[in-house]
Amino acid sequence: VTGAATASPADAVTAIAAWQLLVALSEELYYRGLIQNGAYHAVGAATGSGLVGDAVSLLGTSALFAVAHAGFVQDVEDGEGEMSQSEIIQDWIVDVAPFGAMLALEFAVTGHRIVAPLATHTALNTYWSALDAAKL
Repeated sequence: VTGAATASPADAVTAIAAWQLLVALSEELYYRGLIQNGAYHAVGAATGSGLVGDAVSLLGTSALFAVAHAGFVQDVEDGEGEMSQSEIIQDWIVDVAPFGAMLALEFAVTGHRIVAPLATHTALNTYWSALDAAKL
């Protein structure tokens, strides 16, 4: 999305929301639709328990979601000076894992339907990107 900094606020947010819907859709299809759903069925069948399948798939996809997002982290400063790259990645994983868990939980409690985590993921990404629109 280029030109967001010079667009009207409504146009910028609309463009960012459309962009983030595509990002969220691809991630949710992968993490919830493919990985979480596949793990749920595999673990559930192996253990004979859908609850165990949900628990294991929720934890696993939350961890994968956080680790995958840590790959996009660049060097930044915290309030006390420079952080090492490993500290930045570790901090990012800790920050992102709860969001992955929230999306995974939404998927599980809605009967493995992707609409709720997709809407939440899109809204969160749009909010964070809109805050940072001047840098786009």
